[in-house]
Amino acid sequence: MQPSWQVLILGFCFIASAFHVTAQEKQNPPFSYKPPVVGTGAFTDELGMLDKEREEYAENLANYIGLYIKEQKASKESLEQARRFLALSFHLAPRNRKAVVMNFQLQRGILPATEESDYSPSVLAKLLLARAQALEKSKNPQDLLLASCFSEIAAEIDPTNEDAVYASEILRIDKRQVNWNLLTDVKPNPWYDLMSIITKRGDSGETDLLFSRRICKTSQRVAAMGVMDELNAALGLARVSGLAEAIVPIIDRLQDRLVAAMGMIATLPEDMEKYTYARITADDVSWMESTASTWEARGIRFHDWARPGAAGALAAAHLDMARTIARRAERECRILHAADGNVDPQLLLFCNRISDLLWILARIDESAKPQP
Repeated sequence: MQPSWQVLILGFCFIASAFHVTAQEKQNPPFSYKPPVVGTGAFTDELGMLDKEREEYAENLANYIGLYIKEQKASKESLEQARRFLALSFHLAPRNRKAVVMNFQLQRGILPATEESDYSPSVLAKLLLARAQALEKSKNPQDLLLASCFSEIAAEIDPTNEDAVYASEILRIDKRQVNWNLLTDVKPNPWYDLMSIITKRGDSGETDLLFSRRICKTSQRVAAMGVMDELNAALGLARVSGLAEAIVPIIDRLQDRLVAAMGMIATLPEDMEKYTYARITADDVSWMESTASTWEARGIRFHDWARPGAAGALAAAHLDMARTIARRAERECRILHAADGNVDPQLLLFCNRISDLLWILARIDESAKPQP
């Protein structure tokens, strides 16, 4: 028997209704989840954990939170907790499969597939607390941050664990609680917001270079960096001492390029292929030469030995002081180059030209001020 037209219409309406509901669910997921923003990650290679350990902790945190979300039926509180736990997973291991997939699914209102964890919540809390206690023995600020994170999470996972609760509460009493916003909503350079200027990492007589290298503070490389820093500070002093307006942009650019120079010096030869930050190039040297030539064409030339301060121009005197520091910076870089032969040639030229340019800038400042 042929189906009646009423039956066909009813069937069509049912299919259309089902399609509409499915489309509506896709457009409006059953719950709202805001994914964390972790940037480049808060933990570098200096963190006191092996890569394998970082992956394991990231995996366990993701596994736990997946089960918790399902148990709580994707409640608002469970999704907020997921945001924090997954953020920490990403900071530990940015490519952890479990965390990446779960974060993707939650954004689309999909409850992640769960599987039995290797550890019950109480066991996981004990493991986190034990690792936190080990990390607390370190002076590394990254280790201390992770220790605080683990202590707080352990108390959340198992509030019956008195040791975990006590450790978490001590953080609260001492006002050392984790600012989770700095982990879940990271700015472009997260670690600068997380770390204190007092790291205590130099107490042993060593300091940090780029790419997690350590070096003695009395080394020639540190001496070269130190003089560059001193030169930058001297230029800053000249800048706020009534400098002639025409010179300010030049000083600003020199200060910017000095940061690049310090970055290059702070990188060991074997790490230079990984160095992707600003560099001193032939363009910088050409700019300095053309700037000097422009002012020389206007009559600012070497006629006799300058007597710093004689013209009564404070900023010019500071520029002359900066010039002598620039000469010392060149000598320190030359000594470093003689020791390992790996200082970039353009950086050496930069160090030589900067003192010449500063001499001209001092004379420009003097000519712009009334003579005493």
